[in-house]
Amino acid sequence: MTNDRASSPSAELLLRNVFGYSSFKPLQKQIVDTLLAGRDVFALMPTGGGKSLCYQLPALAMPGTAIVVSPLIALMKDQVDALAALGVEATCINTGVSGNERSKRGYEMATGRFKLVYVAPERLLTESFLRLLRSTKISLFAIDEAHCISEWGHDFRPEYRAISRLRSLFPTIPMAAFTATATASVRKDILAQLGLERAAQFRGSFNRPNLFYSVWPKTDPYHQLLTYLRGRPEASGIVYVGARKRADEVAAALVHDGVRALPYHAGLDADQRRRHQEAFMRDEAKVVVATIAFGMGIDKQDLRFVIHYDLPETLANYYQESGRAGRDGAPSDCIVLYSSADAARVRRFARQKDDRHEQERALAQLNAVTAWAERPACRRQSLLAYFGEDCEPGGEHCCDICRTPAVLEDVSTDARTLLACVAGTGQRFGRTHIVEVLLGSLSEKVVSRGHDRIAVHGTGRHRAREHWLNLARELVQHGYLVEDGDGYHTLQITPSGRRLQAGQEPLLLPRTRQVTSRASKGPVDGDLGLFEELRGLRRAVAAERGLPAYLVFQDSVLRQMASDLPRSEADLRRISGIGERKLAAFGPVFLQAIAEYVARS
Repeated sequence: MTNDRASSPSAELLLRNVFGYSSFKPLQKQIVDTLLAGRDVFALMPTGGGKSLCYQLPALAMPGTAIVVSPLIALMKDQVDALAALGVEATCINTGVSGNERSKRGYEMATGRFKLVYVAPERLLTESFLRLLRSTKISLFAIDEAHCISEWGHDFRPEYRAISRLRSLFPTIPMAAFTATATASVRKDILAQLGLERAAQFRGSFNRPNLFYSVWPKTDPYHQLLTYLRGRPEASGIVYVGARKRADEVAAALVHDGVRALPYHAGLDADQRRRHQEAFMRDEAKVVVATIAFGMGIDKQDLRFVIHYDLPETLANYYQESGRAGRDGAPSDCIVLYSSADAARVRRFARQKDDRHEQERALAQLNAVTAWAERPACRRQSLLAYFGEDCEPGGEHCCDICRTPAVLEDVSTDARTLLACVAGTGQRFGRTHIVEVLLGSLSEKVVSRGHDRIAVHGTGRHRAREHWLNLARELVQHGYLVEDGDGYHTLQITPSGRRLQAGQEPLLLPRTRQVTSRASKGPVDGDLGLFEELRGLRRAVAAERGLPAYLVFQDSVLRQMASDLPRSEADLRRISGIGERKLAAFGPVFLQAIAEYVARS
């Protein structure tokens, strides 16, 4: 085995000639070298960190076939298509393939045709596939989206548990587990489940400097979304919503308003989902309005935005979903439309869970999301802190908080009014009822309790409902009020609250932020006209060859072309992301287009 590896192409040569890169991203070289040395690996790398290359390159350098366990058929197809565009023999064996074709691929796998074979966890340990594995020279096992094996993870899949058998069945084959999101408890669980306690562990930074994070008060969500999209008609992105019906409604409204949008959710049949995903990958649709059923492992590099129309379920979910933006390293936006009403709805659903442990866990996850959205602190710093990583606030290209630091205002008067209302209603009601009293409501609940006759009834009419709800939430966060644990979250005044109520101390809070029409835009290097022309050429070439546009060239490559104005194949070779296969297949037509553009200019 050692001799075979010694005679294989070097990692650097494969990186340049096959993948078209002149240098590794952080941690890639160490992980590749570790696998080539026959050691197990556990790698925690952010989305866009290049984890696929960490097992694909060793698979090319080592004798035999790499078995890649992947959770989604669509993800497998994307990876196989991308490898085919690089001239690499790879395939997938799953339920999306006919029985005869599966048998054919299995035979070819056993003969050593493929360097990588992608398989779903459900099929991996069937008796028929185990027989196939025993008759195949295996170079390594790669477990993608490894957090799916952990019950503590945000996307637990019971079928992943069976993967642990690989360790005892194939004890000498190196195994590599990869994930982009894992808290300390999830990491520990992955290592234990897969028997990787002695694996070399690599942890990349969760920081994605090219992503701009912002939270917008959710006032008129569709208008806010449409305004943003009209400001960047050529940008691709995902809009995440919380329900299938809303995905259909928002996508239909966008199409009516001239946006090339499609819905994606589990309520569509498999063929519709496939067609919608392919249209998005080929740039025929610019926007997908989706539930969280869409996106895991989607390898579209040029997403310029991910917008959460509804509240993300957890911060781990949010990190992974928002991280699908900007995988090519270009500036991209991650936007959450936030309202306390959304948070209250999610909180109701959490309380309806039968299992008390599940209920407490869901509420804790929701509280982490709402604290992140409401806290006037650097979004990036707060998000990374959730995963145990420190970073400094990043300035104007970091997030909305850093771009426009909050201005403090004295809200002592309104705070005392709200505290007086809590006291006047007996400290036995939650935020919603308190705000109803302040706004002067004559609802049955208010009148029947005599709260229409207390002194503070109606004294808050000069402020919007959202103002009082936000203020109540701030008073809880700062310790002036406490919500009891009886399931109704009734408000009670703390000793600090009594001092504030008595006028013994002021309360300064950040002024409510105003929504801007868009977040960071990010410049295009080089000639913008040429960049757009090359994008059009890419669409035409991709359509002619039946490929997703990004498999021709990524946006980052086109930007470099527009900047460098290459005149020869030698010039193209110097651009990161152009390997020998793509140079031969697409180089001449792009060089011709650049030459013609320069001649006209």
